[in-house]
Parts: sequence; C-alpha cells; structure tokens
Amino acid sequence: MGAVIAATNVISAEGAKKAIEKKLGYKFEQNPKLRELNFKAIDRGMELMK
Repeated sequence: MGAVIAATNVISAEGAKKAIEKKLGYKFEQNPKLRELNFKAIDRGMELMK
C-alpha cells in the first residue's frame, strides 16, 4: 500500500493511516502491535519507491 501511495499520490500517508485506523481500530485495541506493523509497512513501502 505504501508503494502505491508513493507512486500515485492519490492519498497522503497520514490519510491512509487514518483510514486504516478507522477500519481496523477494534483489532488494534485487541493487539496494539498490529497498528505499529501496519504503519511501518506503509512507511517502508513508500521508502522503497524513492
């Protein structure tokens, strides 16, 4: 997802993270590490596109 964000600039990284938070927030409450993993994956994908 991060790679697509970086390649298209259709949405900002922060916007994508907010959308993921909204959709998966209940899972993040059960396992907070999932939030960190998802957000790191977005950041890493964006880095790879540079």
